[in-house]
Amino acid sequence: WCSCPGWASPSPGIWCGDIDEDTHWDARSEGHLVTCGVTVRDDAVLTVDDGAHVAFVDGAGLHVGRELDSGFLMVDGHTLGAVFTSWNDTPAKGDWAGIQFDKSAEGSAIDGLTVQFASTAISLAQMDIIITDTILEFSSQNGLNIADTALTLERVSITDSDGEPLICNSGQCLAAVDTLNMQYNKKAMHLQLADDVGRLANATIANNDENFVTVQYPNVTQSATWSYTGAPIVPEQGISVGGDDAPVLTLEAGVAVWFEDDQGMDVGYNAPGDLIVAGTALEPVVMTSASAIKAPGAWAGVFIGDEAKSTTSIEHLDISYAGGSGNSANLRIWHNDADIAVRNVTSSFSKSSGLALEGSFATFEDVVCTFNNAFG
Repeated sequence: WCSCPGWASPSPGIWCGDIDEDTHWDARSEGHLVTCGVTVRDDAVLTVDDGAHVAFVDGAGLHVGRELDSGFLMVDGHTLGAVFTSWNDTPAKGDWAGIQFDKSAEGSAIDGLTVQFASTAISLAQMDIIITDTILEFSSQNGLNIADTALTLERVSITDSDGEPLICNSGQCLAAVDTLNMQYNKKAMHLQLADDVGRLANATIANNDENFVTVQYPNVTQSATWSYTGAPIVPEQGISVGGDDAPVLTLEAGVAVWFEDDQGMDVGYNAPGDLIVAGTALEPVVMTSASAIKAPGAWAGVFIGDEAKSTTSIEHLDISYAGGSGNSANLRIWHNDADIAVRNVTSSFSKSSGLALEGSFATFEDVVCTFNNAFG
């Protein structure tokens, strides 16, 4: 603990300044009060015990580690839980600064923590951490602000933030996700890489004002499966599926991909790659325009090139409003002799054709093309 301005003598429950020796925030009935910014440094470990309640004054926060000066946070709320919150009687979003991890805090862990009324609940970069059984709620900015990490989330809930529930600012951010719930947030979840989309299989994204997941760099160079989470995937650029490892992108039943204007998906073009669309009659895969007011040709469409193999198959796909940016159809198969299977597909509102087969072999079954500007 540290002496703090305004207090006649230090109190074990009052915290301000540096923590430079191993310290416990215990579950005392009167709780703990953080009266100014606290930094854990000098290889110290701050342990937050099960049942601990910690309140932060306006603008205060917890910084774990500082550049090359290591510090560690270990939250053990496995039964009763621990709480970090505002000290105000009438708390409001953004009352305090939240938790910020430096890369030197590698080895920290959070289990059973509720973080309330911060600006951004948790920020971290260039470190690996496991966060389990944790609630991040009522943030004025973001729930999780992360970059270049291998973050593992297990049974984590992010709700009622005014910003993104999770924003990845650089590189890979997710190592594994096991039950992630994001609801009632104002903005969309944002990822950098397509690889992280494949780690959302056990996520539920619903009831957010912007209920979708944006992906800044959506190229698929490693095999991945995108699963239904309750939110469409919105790539900010075109998707290219291909590379030296011949990646396969699988879209499971119910997945929706919304494309920005003039963007599209290339599969097996200039590099080996395959696409498996695995929709069902009740839950087709949907590919369409991200525009609020949709128009034929808004996006380019799906282009399957000559290096896609017979692994590629399309089953129960609803594709619409493409055929723009020089692509001749919503779905175009180009110079491919792999006899790709296209079954139970509805292709509509193309600026050109619903389907185009150019110098290729394919098997079509139960394909419906409707309201397109050209035959096919």
